[in-house]
Formats: sequence, structure tokens, C-alpha cells
Amino acid sequence: MKLTVSEEAISLLLRIFYNPTYSEFSFNTTEWASVLEFAHGYEFEEVKKLALRELEKQPLDVADRIQLYEEQKADVSLVIPYYFDISTRPHILSRGEARTLGLDASLTIHECREHSRVTVKKGPKENGAAGKRGNAGAGEPVVIEFDHSIVIAHLARCLLVDPAFVKDRLTKTNRIPGSDQPAA
Repeated sequence: MKLTVSEEAISLLLRIFYNPTYSEFSFNTTEWASVLEFAHGYEFEEVKKLALRELEKQPLDVADRIQLYEEQKADVSLVIPYYFDISTRPHILSRGEARTLGLDASLTIHECREHSRVTVKKGPKENGAAGKRGNAGAGEPVVIEFDHSIVIAHLARCLLVDPAFVKDRLTKTNRIPGSDQPAA
């Protein structure tokens, strides 16, 4: 395999290897992304893990993060929370996000949203009525919620992993409450 390597990527790699304080780096997001690309391309697995750990600390748009992690073949456990976040947020993908993510990832997100969306009608506040599922009438406040179990099942199918693994990863990253939590 022949890769084009920039002088900057080699410089960053040398800064990692010859860093006098091994756990402290002052790289920005772009630099860590370069390290990740280099490490993935040359199969430096420990450097790749380091770059991914450090990227988790960096500010990065969720669509850009998913694209980067997918392109560099990051462990699926890292992308699951970001797919969940983008699939269950209030608004759909922008055109720019869809271009960044590509067709497969965009369709995965769209399908998760479409299949797990639940419309909740809010009851009148004055009588304290709870929300009702179903189609809202004109002028009634509406909230779109997502059925997490359907999102989990769909992500597992699309990412080719066990649904229990997806649920576990989402629980560990505080995206969904754990099943070990007491009922209210």
C-alpha cells in the first residue's frame, strides 16, 4: 500500500514518539485527524487508538466526526453514540451534513429517524392531562420523540452489530438511561 504522507503528518508523529510528557499533547482537531489518517494508513494501531482518544476530547461537528471515524475505520463502538445523537436530534440532516456523511450514513440516519419517530400530542396544561400519542390537530402543540428501542435495533442492523452492544454503548456514554437504574 502506498500512501501520500505530508511533512506535517510525519512531524506530528515524531512529536508523539519523542514527547517528553507522554500523555500531554497540544494538537488541535485537524492535527489529530492527520495523525489518525497516518496511523490508520500505516497500521500503527496504538497511535490510532491515541488519536481517537484525543479526538474524543476535541470539538468536532457530529457529521464530520462520523465521516472521519468511518473513513479511518474506527471501532464501531466509537461511532454508535454519534449516530444515535444525530438520529434523535430535533432537526433533520442539512444538505451539507448529508454531503459530508455520504449516501450510506445519511440513509442510515434518515431510516432511524423515520422508523422510530413518535408524534406526541400535548394535552391541555390547565387540566394537567398527559400527552397522547397520535396525530395532532391544528393548533395543538406537538413534540416529536424517538423510540430508543427502535433506534437501537435499526443502528444495530445498519452497523452490523448486536443490539445489546449498541444499548450497552449508549448507556455507557449516557445517551440513554441504564437498565440498572431504579424505576421512578
